[in-house]
Amino acid sequence: MAQLLLVAAEEDAELGLFLRLAVVLGARRGELCALRWHHIAFDRGEVLVASSISYVAGQPLFEKDTKTHAERRVAVGADTLELLRAHRVRAAEVALSVGASLAPDAYVFSPAADGGAPIRPDSVPTASPRSPSASTSPADCMTCATSW
Repeated sequence: MAQLLLVAAEEDAELGLFLRLAVVLGARRGELCALRWHHIAFDRGEVLVASSISYVAGQPLFEKDTKTHAERRVAVGADTLELLRAHRVRAAEVALSVGASLAPDAYVFSPAADGGAPIRPDSVPTASPRSPSASTSPADCMTCATSW
């Protein structure tokens, strides 16, 4: 698992962080898509998983409760916090490059320069095998990363 996360981070830092958070937080794709910067307590080393993003074809994305209908706080290590800080710096740089700034309630993973919209859960790569083969790429591993 550690090797998969390292390779994913080397190939695509954002995907690597997404996969790492899936493992560390035990979070589902929709929960990670709903993650906002104000959910991360850098000073306490905690991440709040508070909601989930859902997609239904032909309809706009919508935010809803987590599958268990309960928020949860998860402690994360210093290395994960460092990756989150670096990702926030990159997000702020992208926003500045288009003359914007990160929205106060910006999403951690967003297609919008200001972080004002979540990514679609179905846009995150998944793999159907429950246990990855030697040929499984990290970019194909959202399902297998949380199944090992």
